[in-house]
Amino acid sequence: MAIDTQHPEYVAMAETWRTVTEICDGKDVLHYIQMLNPLDRSQHNRTLNDTYRNRAVFLEIAGYSSRGMVGLLFKKPPSLEIPGGLAYVEDNIDGNSVSLYQQAQTVAKHVVRNGRAGLWVDFPNVSGALSLADMDDGRIIATVEPFTASQIINWAVKQDGAKTKLSLVVLRDSQYQLGADYAMEQVSVILELFLDDADTYTVRKWQQIGMTGWQVVDEYQPRDASGNLWREIPFQFCGAESNTHLIDNPPMLGIVRQNIGHYNDSAVYQNSVFYCGQPQPYMSGLSMTQAQEMQAAGFYWGAGVLLPVPEGGTVGIVQAGPNVMAREAMLDKVQAAIGMGAMFIQPGSAVKTATQAAGEMQVQHSVLSLIAANLGEAYEQCLAWMARYMGAEDSAEFQLSTDFVDPQATAQDLQAVVASWTQGALPFSDLWTWAQKTGFADPEKSAEEAQEEIGAATSQMPDLEA
Repeated sequence: MAIDTQHPEYVAMAETWRTVTEICDGKDVLHYIQMLNPLDRSQHNRTLNDTYRNRAVFLEIAGYSSRGMVGLLFKKPPSLEIPGGLAYVEDNIDGNSVSLYQQAQTVAKHVVRNGRAGLWVDFPNVSGALSLADMDDGRIIATVEPFTASQIINWAVKQDGAKTKLSLVVLRDSQYQLGADYAMEQVSVILELFLDDADTYTVRKWQQIGMTGWQVVDEYQPRDASGNLWREIPFQFCGAESNTHLIDNPPMLGIVRQNIGHYNDSAVYQNSVFYCGQPQPYMSGLSMTQAQEMQAAGFYWGAGVLLPVPEGGTVGIVQAGPNVMAREAMLDKVQAAIGMGAMFIQPGSAVKTATQAAGEMQVQHSVLSLIAANLGEAYEQCLAWMARYMGAEDSAEFQLSTDFVDPQATAQDLQAVVASWTQGALPFSDLWTWAQKTGFADPEKSAEEAQEEIGAATSQMPDLEA
């Protein structure tokens, strides 16, 4: 089996992932316009189709939607608790000065779009004992490298007792190398992560070299901070539904299909605008001979030009009516996309009540909440693997907020909640949590700090009965 062999499930989904990515990015989208008269191979038809496609207006419905969903996921900063030995991940989780938050947003984008991403925890292949100084100075650190669904070309699992674990992951990537005359050359690379016959984790790096095909350029067996070999592959899938090797449905696929349909309707509409929107001058009472004589004489329509009209002839302008069918089809698809969760693409919408907004976002809530939970769990697992590489404490927490709709409250609501607290029916911690969510209190201040400030302020108030 060749190293670039693709998993059957990958083959089945690769085209869908490419479509979702291209439509969300708004790049290379012309080929999604259906061709006019596809059986006509003439140059005239090719030219006609080129102009037909170029008139279409691509509205980035899916792109705006996916970016908006990622924005909701990171509307509030994720909570992060890490051991001291991994403090560097806040600013440099991948060795290229990309912070954990920045990388997590990128991974979230891929999961929101295609429902799948991967995280590989790597450590430099060094020989000999590691010095604490090298690790403390950041010269040798464990890193996390993200991979998109299209880069994870093959994988396998095996049963280990009651647990299913990865036994193979094949990742395709590309790197730039400095070639002759200082020219940057792009080189295809494949990373093979596998458990050998002794159940030992091994990394094998392949590179495509000229006409010779794929060649192994590096192979090593990583060890943790205690010098022990790994018995598992430190690679974590992150999905829209589960963090397993199983492929989840792309959350954005429905909106992407509406976007493609809208794009095709736009091509029809803009084409009709071009041909039917222009006024067509006409002149009655002319014979074909007279018309040909006028054309040969260079006659043209325009202000300030003598316009001879034969006896009994009339001059006028005719214009086609608007093509409402294509326009209505475009609007219907925008509304369908809004119904799928892309509400932020409707800038002229009326202000909604909190109840309406919460109800309309119920489906989106379930999708985003699950993605938020999966992303947090995936990074917590990666942080645990990094701690094992770095010899740090195996305790880390990374959680994304799931409060996507800000609750709205009035002063009367606040009075009722405070009254419940003063009557002993509501703990102060619950009161403070409610006040933070509704915007009445500082979200960074704890309930204990608030109670101390309230107590201090109360003790300084004058005794009005004295």
